[in-house]
Amino acid sequence: MKLINQIHMTKPTKQSSAAKWMIEGIKQHEEFVSHFQKAKEYALNAGLFFASAREEIADGEWGQFLIGYDHIVKVRTVQRYVEFAQEVLKWVKTEHPKLVGMEKLSAAAREMILQSPKGLVALCRELKLMRKFGEYDEVKYRTKKLLGTGSQIEFEFAELAASIDVLTHFGEENYQFKYPDGVDEVEYMSALESKLEAALTRVRHIKKNGRVIET
Repeated sequence: MKLINQIHMTKPTKQSSAAKWMIEGIKQHEEFVSHFQKAKEYALNAGLFFASAREEIADGEWGQFLIGYDHIVKVRTVQRYVEFAQEVLKWVKTEHPKLVGMEKLSAAAREMILQSPKGLVALCRELKLMRKFGEYDEVKYRTKKLLGTGSQIEFEFAELAASIDVLTHFGEENYQFKYPDGVDEVEYMSALESKLEAALTRVRHIKKNGRVIET
């Protein structure tokens, strides 16, 4: 009896305490995997249902039809769901070319492991579950931090010009942009366009005001 009391009175070791936290972490890990799979399935189903609705609407009237539901789900959000579903179905058809019929294709899609997070990330950004592309610009943040109060950043002109030269040779070579996962191409190019316009404005300002650093 004395020995039992001693055991109960013994303070938990670091290892036993860590084991408890590990068990709790594992539980949450399992919940995450389960809920993520379920969330992916819901997103796919929504995309398939929206796509089915679109098939019932005459050409040219889909946009107007969606406006009637804009107070519940935004037009762009519906488009993201449909794009995600189409993306997944495309993968299914590639891996299982013998599958025929939407019922079989959608069933396989629900079980399929995503080949790329691009479509899902784009949807999550649209739903504000993730920050949109370009919303947090690390380069801009680091630049401001380096500048501090009146500090100055110096650029090597040759290095700067070389990176821009790549964009000036379109037509001479077959160039292709590799977009980050989860980024809408139009959104990406719009952000790039804005940055290039801002850079051009800055260069013209420097040229006009003679802010040239001589080495």
